[in-house]
Amino acid sequence: MKIYKPKNLEDFKFIAKLWSETKNNKFMLTRMITAQDAKDRIKNKNNFTYIVEVDGKRVGNLNLRKTDENKVGRLGIIIDYKSQGKGYGKEAMGLLEEEAKKLGIKKLKLEVFVNNKVAVNLYKKIGFKETGWMIVMEKKI
Repeated sequence: MKIYKPKNLEDFKFIAKLWSETKNNKFMLTRMITAQDAKDRIKNKNNFTYIVEVDGKRVGNLNLRKTDENKVGRLGIIIDYKSQGKGYGKEAMGLLEEEAKKLGIKKLKLEVFVNNKVAVNLYKKIGFKETGWMIVMEKKI
C-alpha cells in the first residue's frame, strides 16, 4: 500500500466518485462532489489529501486538515465499499499518521458516528480515545 497526493484529473475524479457513492458514505454527512470540488479542497495550505493505492489500484482517500493551532490535525478517511474489510483502513491510517508527523502535527482528531461500529472499533484499536466533547440530540415534534 502507498498513499500519495493527487496528481492529475483522474485522481480528482476518483475522489469525487468515491465521496459521491452512496454505498461509501452511509455514515457521513456529505454531498455529491465534482472533481473540481475535490481539487479546490487542497487550495488551502492547511488541507492535505491523499489517494490510497493497493497493488496499483486506487481504493480510498485520506484527508488531513491542520487546525489553527497547527499542532492538531483533523482527519477523514473513506475506503471504497468494494475494498472494505481487508485492513486497508488500518494500514492507511498508519501511513497518514506518519505524514501528519512530518507536518509537525502532534495530535489527530476525527469525528465518527456512534452507530458506525466498524470504524469506532478500528479507531480504538489504533489508539484513538473518545473525548466526549459532543452529543447529538434530537426531538420529534
